[in-house]
Amino acid sequence: MVSTRQPIGNCEKKRKSALRQGRGMEIWSVSMVWIVFTLAIARGQDEPVVEPDDLPRLPPQSVEEALKSFQLRPGFEIELVASEPQVEDPVAICFDPDGALYVCEMRGYSERRDEALGRVSRLTDEDGDGHYEKATVFAEGLQWPTGLICWDGGVFVLATPNLYFFKDEDGDGVAEKKEGVFTGFGEGVKELNVQALANSLTWGPNGRIYGSTGRNGGLVRRVGSSSEDGISLRGADFSFDPGTLEIRRESGTGQYGLAFDDWGQRYVCSNSRHLIAVMYDWPWNEESLLPGALVDIPVDGSAAEVFRASVVEPWRVIRTRWRVQGLVKGIVEGGGRASGYFTSASGLTVYRGNLFPDQFRGNVFVGDVGSNLVHRKILERSEDVVQLSARRAADEKGVEFLTSTDNWFRPVQCANGPDGALYIVDMYRETIEHPSSFPAPLKERIDLNSGNDRGRIWRVVPTTVGERDHLPVSLSKKSSADLEALLEVGENGGWMSDAADQVLVARGEREDRQLREKGAAWSRFELALSQLKEADTETLRELLEASGEDEWIGRTVAAASSKHGLVPQVFAECQDLDMAASLLRAISFRPTEEEALDLQPLFDRARKRLSRPSDVVLMGMDPATSADELWGIVDRGDPEMAKEAFTSLRKRGGEWEAGVLERWVSLPTAIRAEAMRYFGTMTLIEALQSELIVSSELSFSKRMALRKHSNKKTRSLAVALLGEEIVVSRDDALNLYRPALALDGDSDAGQKIFSERCAICHEANEKGVTAGPVVDSFRNQGKAMLLENLIQPNREVAPQFFLWEAELKSGMRHAGILVSENAETVTLMQAGAIETVLNRSEVKRLINLNQSLMTPGLESGLTVQQMADLLEYLKTPGGD
Repeated sequence: MVSTRQPIGNCEKKRKSALRQGRGMEIWSVSMVWIVFTLAIARGQDEPVVEPDDLPRLPPQSVEEALKSFQLRPGFEIELVASEPQVEDPVAICFDPDGALYVCEMRGYSERRDEALGRVSRLTDEDGDGHYEKATVFAEGLQWPTGLICWDGGVFVLATPNLYFFKDEDGDGVAEKKEGVFTGFGEGVKELNVQALANSLTWGPNGRIYGSTGRNGGLVRRVGSSSEDGISLRGADFSFDPGTLEIRRESGTGQYGLAFDDWGQRYVCSNSRHLIAVMYDWPWNEESLLPGALVDIPVDGSAAEVFRASVVEPWRVIRTRWRVQGLVKGIVEGGGRASGYFTSASGLTVYRGNLFPDQFRGNVFVGDVGSNLVHRKILERSEDVVQLSARRAADEKGVEFLTSTDNWFRPVQCANGPDGALYIVDMYRETIEHPSSFPAPLKERIDLNSGNDRGRIWRVVPTTVGERDHLPVSLSKKSSADLEALLEVGENGGWMSDAADQVLVARGEREDRQLREKGAAWSRFELALSQLKEADTETLRELLEASGEDEWIGRTVAAASSKHGLVPQVFAECQDLDMAASLLRAISFRPTEEEALDLQPLFDRARKRLSRPSDVVLMGMDPATSADELWGIVDRGDPEMAKEAFTSLRKRGGEWEAGVLERWVSLPTAIRAEAMRYFGTMTLIEALQSELIVSSELSFSKRMALRKHSNKKTRSLAVALLGEEIVVSRDDALNLYRPALALDGDSDAGQKIFSERCAICHEANEKGVTAGPVVDSFRNQGKAMLLENLIQPNREVAPQFFLWEAELKSGMRHAGILVSENAETVTLMQAGAIETVLNRSEVKRLINLNQSLMTPGLESGLTVQQMADLLEYLKTPGGD
């Protein structure tokens, strides 16, 4: 089974329209960068050189000095919880039910994994003053540990490829018991990414422990079992039952950070994507017809603006200059802007304590370790809309909740504490950058181990709290009735509620835990999700009618209707033709003859109105609609309606190619470009020979494909028609277009270029589709980085946009972005946001091609001024 799905349309556009904004701090102007570049070329400088005075070291600060370096939101203060030598390289913490603090220490960061320097320390506050002065090495000899959570008197610890359980059985603070629980995290990855390992073990509201795979995936199974018994975590996070150790896939994944709120909503983060809501989870993540579960919800965009107080490190300025000059490879921090936007979001936490003022309850706190700060977002829910949004506090415009002038401050994780305070895990080291991101001349002069013997844990509290006793908690000794009284998250701190829940689960005495209601719209969404399991026609009809423009409810209703064969019964009387077309197209609905008869009232209303693209979409689904009717719509000349008619004709097969060629001169350019993607090779060759199509109309990738065709005769014909391929190296192309950085661009002219060349995969200013990164996700990084991405799309590809190839047992191959996979299907997305759904039983193998869907050379034919126009459009929010 192979089917294709078109992008959803207006609902998706409106959903994302509020998620755009941003600008950043300027370090070097574009003109200055260009001057530096031309001077370097004039000197004939082939390799970058670092002079000793160019790279002054920024020294560490003592705890006392570091305390003075913090700048907090008024009304708050920061206190020391622990520091070196008690802790070294802390990356995660957890408290046991009696208040002992366990610290995961990644002392092998960033290139010393084989030395197994990682450990877990147990810290205790002996005198109740809030400072944990006693530290005991609880477990050691770990390779890159990245997450831990207390359970039933012991601690689960993640250290790729394994998850262990450690337990102190004689009360001396040291674990005698070391048991391998799961293995296979990251298995199959050619080289582990130290910044994207499995991490963030977190207690879930359903009594399970959740974790993020950090994008390294793996084939995870119980220690001692065979790989055949494992579950694939490629493109997924995970959860497991701590009692039975049953493990399963969950929607995901982020890079480093995972949190739940009081409503049971899960959040993750990943580099510039600093706050991602997980809209649904198991078992619905196995449903291939639902929209993607991960959604960026900040209204100021995923790579939002941040305001650091620390100076930009000298090495970062030098690296930026080298990259812009083309002397070294790597993403250019745009226009010389080495900072000013999220680049390294880490360890996000929803504040669930009861110590802060009420308006802070439910806020998200997330560190940016590269900018030495902790950012705050206010989550916003609506009764009438399923999806959340998140915004910067109105009185924090231009500032952050917490910043430090100390460049060594590395807030890798935030956490709720037993006392209601917000805890901050500070890895405290000179550099935290991935080692491969340093050019060799810089790396030779930077000590990547500097700070391996340091680390701090801080506590943020309101200034109004004053002096207080830090009395130890002792939940493990409480009766089950007393613990049940602590489960109410509205009255108790979130840590207290979760810890009580853990103890009850371990005792086997837990009942269903009641969470806060998310609102009427979310209740309808959850009801719609339940219909995927067992459907009721009347319920689905009512949900569809009540969904309005809410994509989540509508898409789920459509998916449930399709799964259970109820589309005609649910949609036949739908009065909103635009919504019906959008939802049915999103699930690639193709009715049988019997279903088409039942849906005739819907199709007839569309045919009668025939004034919008959605009418054409519905007509195209109707088998009774003739090809002549669809060609008649094409001939009417409305570009959007013509495009939908053409799409329907193409999916029907038959003689669509002849019909397109017959009308070629009068067709809208968008249809021409779409048609050429699907023309048979000989059809295209013959059209070129007859000069109906000129070679300049072919995309770079299409010309390249013809010149390199597997058939020798076809290759010869292509070369005769197109000429030999002119090979331009990516570095040469980059040098050719760098002058565009110094030119004034015309945004309107750039919009036209974007529509012709980029909109098939990217959305910018609500135009285009999302088969690749939304431009707003990297707009803040400026023109220079945008140019680099355009010219060299394969230089650095985000894992979620890797190109995968599925080889079928029949010998056919399909390539695209891996959207989702489950036990039954694999879904790939091609250019145009067209999804291909493959039956897993027919897939022989799935290969990561480690490259972008975007083909190098898409700039071919643009003048330098046109490139300046395109860059101007891309970097301008809203296209203004």
